[in-house]
Amino acid sequence: MKYPKITTASAGTGKTYTVTEHICDLLIEGNTQADRIIATTFTIKAANEIKRRIRERLLEKGLSKEANLVNQSLIGTINSICFELLKKFSFEAGISPMVETLDESDGKVVMREILGSIIDDDYIQLATKVSQDDSAYNATTPLYLEHIQDIVSKLRLNDLNKNKLSDYASTSITEFLNLHQGKIDDHDSIMRQVLV
Repeated sequence: MKYPKITTASAGTGKTYTVTEHICDLLIEGNTQADRIIATTFTIKAANEIKRRIRERLLEKGLSKEANLVNQSLIGTINSICFELLKKFSFEAGISPMVETLDESDGKVVMREILGSIIDDDYIQLATKVSQDDSAYNATTPLYLEHIQDIVSKLRLNDLNKNKLSDYASTSITEFLNLHQGKIDDHDSIMRQVLV
């Protein structure tokens, strides 16, 4: 098969069955080896189910070698497969082979350390003034840190160019100020404070 096969459908329509059958057919017919399979799905449960069904079907056909090789295939969620590929091709990617994933709390700690090293006190004072409201006033994490983390996350998820972040900020500020004409006394002063 030259190109990837993509199976999309609504929940409960038999995607796991279809993917399993397609992979099994390729393996039984000798068109590929189990350790050369890459298959993604949305959940760990579905990935484990696909692997289990493939192994069972291969064993029924007497293909124990191929059934054992299923453990070396890349069948999982997109995150787990990309993680395995990064570990396998770390040198080619120019990263350490000691790749680790951060849980959410560790990721927040790292983000705070990075932000702490690049954000000055004037920015923190302005961000604190702008972001304070009754619900966030007593929060343990300053609200602006959550906003920055959200922006970084959206940049990564949407593959936005970090070099254009300043342009995005200017556009957002301009649109914000246009929405609030007359409610803020000195638009230019606020714009200068935020952009500096």
